[in-house]
Amino acid sequence: MKVQVKEIVPSQTPWHSQFDPNQEIGTFDVKVEIGNFQHQFKLAVDIDLIGERQIQIVRTDDEFEEIFKFDLQFHRDICKLVSSVYNHQPVQLPTNLGELEKAESLIG
Repeated sequence: MKVQVKEIVPSQTPWHSQFDPNQEIGTFDVKVEIGNFQHQFKLAVDIDLIGERQIQIVRTDDEFEEIFKFDLQFHRDICKLVSSVYNHQPVQLPTNLGELEKAESLIG
């Protein structure tokens, strides 16, 4: 099944940081087409401080985790796209990521 990221837009529903529960973090609604099925996932970019360095951690919703649990390359590629959008780097959408073989029983 072909996987295509159609849209990544800021979400109106914030999440709270895992590292500072008082801080809201930026979330994104990510529209992905898998075969003939449309999905909308919520991903967020959280910031943690390790030593004196800030690191970005992309958090995903449960449905995203379930669908991409057998193919971490798609998981990683979509998270990289969200990170790029968060960092105001150019991202060309829609973008084809390839073929997902193991998800037929998970989607629909």
